Amino acid sequence: MDHAQIAKLLQGCRFHFTSERELQDGVAATLLKNHIIFERELSISPGDRPDFMVGEIAIEIKVKGGVGWVTRQLFRYAENPRVKAIVLVTSKSSHKAMPAEMNGRPVSVVYPYSL
Repeated sequence: MDHAQIAKLLQGCRFHFTSERELQDGVAATLLKNHIIFERELSISPGDRPDFMVGEIAIEIKVKGGVGWVTRQLFRYAENPRVKAIVLVTSKSSHKAMPAEMNGRPVSVVYPYSL
């Protein structure tokens, strides 16, 4: 499964969450339900730990944080040779403006439905 397919899958889901942890748990449940193998909170370098790694796809969950801060975090992931694509799952509409590519890695932004 590639990053675009993962983004499409997650975009079509409705999640009940009031915190980042609850959204992470909802994403984990969706991945498991769809038989997608992932690692949670995998350290890819000192200080960098995407919420999920699906093969070489980093999935980051954000419910707060400024655009600049999130962009810097994702760019660090994109610099890592273990990461070939990034999916940002965010409840902040300002995060929708992420670039479609960072360091040659495609970036997909998912704005999930909240129940």
